This record gives sequence, structure tokens and C-alpha cells, in this order.
Amino acid sequence: MQGSFTAPFWRRPGALLLVLLLHLALWPVLQQTGGSSRSSLGDPSIHYLQLFHARPAAPQPLRAVRQHRAPRPAPSPVSGQATNTVAAPISAVPADSADGQLDLEALRASARANEGQRKPGEIEQMQAGHWRDRSLEQQLGAAVQKAQRKDCRNAYAGLGLLAIIPLAASTVVDTGCKW
Repeated sequence: MQGSFTAPFWRRPGALLLVLLLHLALWPVLQQTGGSSRSSLGDPSIHYLQLFHARPAAPQPLRAVRQHRAPRPAPSPVSGQATNTVAAPISAVPADSADGQLDLEALRASARANEGQRKPGEIEQMQAGHWRDRSLEQQLGAAVQKAQRKDCRNAYAGLGLLAIIPLAASTVVDTGCKW
């Protein structure tokens, strides 16, 4: 089986030799820099974030502005049209019950009426079209394929802490294992 580990990484002679050579190659670099970059600075404190206190600009003094308004003449009534028009009556708003609680059934009915009058947006129409295009057989096939996948808790159990990488990849892609 490709990708499965039969022995831990450090028991393989080639891997052990590779780690040893890597340490020997990086040892002179570590000695040249003096072990750390902070030792050469002389300041033992660490500054993770520099804060600058900026004062806001002083506000401009306000000047009083005088507006000279000329009195306007009253509008003359337009002849031929009635000035007293009656607006359409407003439907009565249901009053709260005597104990101060809301009528939930009336709220549900008004929500259903509002939803029936609302037109779906472009995105909602596209989503509804995709779901209509998928037949029942395709939906069942996708569910069966997802059910056949390995359980994520046991799929990469042999990898130890290295299992985080394939678990994250399979979670993002949603093709590896199921949760």
C-alpha cells in the first residue's frame, strides 16, 4: 500500500542519515550568526508592535452663518381639482391580546403573505435551478458515495500527528473521508 508507514521515520537508516547531514550542514550557519539575532542587539526587550499616538487635528472654529430668507407667498389653490381627497383606509392592525403577548398565528400569516408577494433574486433563482436539474437518482448516488467513504476518525490513524495534513485537505475538498 503506497503511503502507509511500516516503520517510524527515525528507524529508517536513510532518513536518519538525512537528518544528521542536515544538522551538520546548518551548524556552521548557526555558529556564524551567534545563535540568535537578539543577542547582538543588546536590548533584551522584545517589541512585537509599535504604537504611535497620533493626535487628531484641531477643529476649525465655527463661524455663524446667517441665512436671509425672504417670505414666500402662500400657494394658490388649483381650480378644477378637489383639495380634500380621501386616502384609502388603512387596514386595522390587530391589537395585542389583553395579557400583552403577541399573536403568533397572525404574525405567521402575515409572513406567509409577504413571502408569497416577494420575488426571488437572481442568485436564488440560479440555486433553485440547480436543485431542479439534479434528479433524485443523482442525489441518491451522491449520498451513497459519501456513505461509502472512510470515517475520518479512523482513516489516517496510522499517521499520528501527521494526519492533520490529509484530514485538512480532505475536509476542504470533501472527497477524502466523511465526518
